[in-house]
Amino acid sequence: MKILFIAPSLPINNGAGHAIRSYHVYTELCGFADVDVLSSNPNGVSYPLAKEFRENHSYMGHIDIGWKEYFFGFKKRLHRKLKKILNEGCYDYVFIRYYNTALRLGALKLKNLILDCDDCYMELLVQQNSELELKKIAKLKKNLSFKFRCYNYQRNLKKVRKVIFSKQSSQISWRSNFTLVPNKIAYRPFSIPASINKKAIKENVKILFIGVLNYAPNYEGLYHFVTNIWPRVFDECPQAKLKIVGSGLPEEYFLKWKNDCSIELCGYVHDIENVYKDIDIAIAPVYKGSGTHIKVMESLLRGKTMVISPLAHRGFEDSLLDSEALFVAPSVESYAKCLINLIKDKEMRITMGNIGRKAVIANHTLGECSLKFKEIIYNLSLIEGKRASRTDSQTILAEVYE
Repeated sequence: MKILFIAPSLPINNGAGHAIRSYHVYTELCGFADVDVLSSNPNGVSYPLAKEFRENHSYMGHIDIGWKEYFFGFKKRLHRKLKKILNEGCYDYVFIRYYNTALRLGALKLKNLILDCDDCYMELLVQQNSELELKKIAKLKKNLSFKFRCYNYQRNLKKVRKVIFSKQSSQISWRSNFTLVPNKIAYRPFSIPASINKKAIKENVKILFIGVLNYAPNYEGLYHFVTNIWPRVFDECPQAKLKIVGSGLPEEYFLKWKNDCSIELCGYVHDIENVYKDIDIAIAPVYKGSGTHIKVMESLLRGKTMVISPLAHRGFEDSLLDSEALFVAPSVESYAKCLINLIKDKEMRITMGNIGRKAVIANHTLGECSLKFKEIIYNLSLIEGKRASRTDSQTILAEVYE
């Protein structure tokens, strides 16, 4: 079986949430099929990284596509470079990460398309539209655009051979061609203390926020935390320190926090393992966005319990239990209280971190869980019969695009 895998970035395990899921998908696909990789985004990929990846993988190159929002969300024509690759490649399936990647490549009409939406784009559209503070005409135009994009999103997904989400969303009706595949991460060995030496409790307790900070849901959630929650925590626990890791923090926030002795601004770090060496608790105060949050699994896998928002808990409700593996805090008061309790109780931190690590290993690590992507493609191939020949693939393209 031969599959063309298309994603915004290379499928490598580099710590970024979208790349980790791509790595998860790619790892499963390579286990039973010949997989060619094609990247597609508006910014390109690092040449040294692409060169290194090409040495050990079948990399077809990169296609530049703009992130410009299309007013009506209509399908585009198939990108000429992608069309050439498909005509020459004789692929049984085309597996694309993200709806907007497929839309901008014009690939939504492909009859052999498997689309991993990951997030529900409808959730993001609803959030964007609810935040509008525009004049009457501008808002009317934006509302019209919103309605068309929502309509076309649902209409387009109806016709895709198989659509995959990382979690179910109340914003979209579940259809027979939809399926659920939760996120996973690669297993990492990590030693957790078997016993607690209370005399060795260090003076400071570090709380970690890690994320890409030019992404609005991340920096807005962090701003809410620092403004409304952190002062309550620090007043009660002056031994606590907040460690903020990630690139792209807006300048206005950097200027506000750079002289705060209770906050450590680290920016981008090359080695994520070093980030976790001296921290005790992690947080995910995220209140916007969609999908599931890789940072939750990453922290727990390293034995660091968390305090998170209800939005960050979605997709993990049944596997990472509230008050056992982590704390889910819906309000400012509850968030501060949970953090304060963890700061003061080292035994609780270690116990919950241990439980969280075991839960992630059992439910969310590659190699420990069932191969969902393999199962999806295997079932499709049974329904569709024998592998498509080169002639079949060219016929499919001709019928749809010419």
